[in-house]
Amino acid sequence: MKNILFSLMTIIIIATNANAFTFDVWESGMDVDTVMMVALKNDIPLRKSGYAAIDWEGFDKEYKVPYRKGATEYGYSVNLLGENARVKLFMTEKEKILMKIEISWAKGKEVKEMMEKIILAKNPISSTKSYKMLGETTRYKINYKDEIELEYQLGILIAIYKDTVLMKKDRKTKKKKKQKTKNSVITKDASRF
Repeated sequence: MKNILFSLMTIIIIATNANAFTFDVWESGMDVDTVMMVALKNDIPLRKSGYAAIDWEGFDKEYKVPYRKGATEYGYSVNLLGENARVKLFMTEKEKILMKIEISWAKGKEVKEMMEKIILAKNPISSTKSYKMLGETTRYKINYKDEIELEYQLGILIAIYKDTVLMKKDRKTKKKKKQKTKNSVITKDASRF
């Protein structure tokens, strides 16, 4: 019975990871330690979001430990499809799991058509296009839990890879945390009124 249960759990884990989105060396579901190891192995100049990484080259080993302690965004600059791009990795707040990647190009017009061809080669399940005053967004559903959005506005292109299951879980965690904070403030300040 234990062997059957173990085999079933293994199949579920493999099936769950099989539908992870991938971009370059990144895969949704990676924890922060794996992200750091991949950055180190590939000498990617990964920095906590907010640091200017334009002139930095390679992975900075001194910043590895502080990254794990609370950051949910990391970024680096790279040349993709012949243009400079900024890559941002977004982690879930609680577990620090990779749930979303944004790639942005300031010269998006040159890249937009190439990205559309790349995404269409993945045989998306569906796609929807919406228009805003200054641009357009196309959402491609890749499988039951992953999607890629292309946002094009004022010459800037942003490709957003999303693991919708992890993002939904992260929103619930943030909502619970916010409610807990609100409740503690109410409890603390109630006697003051």
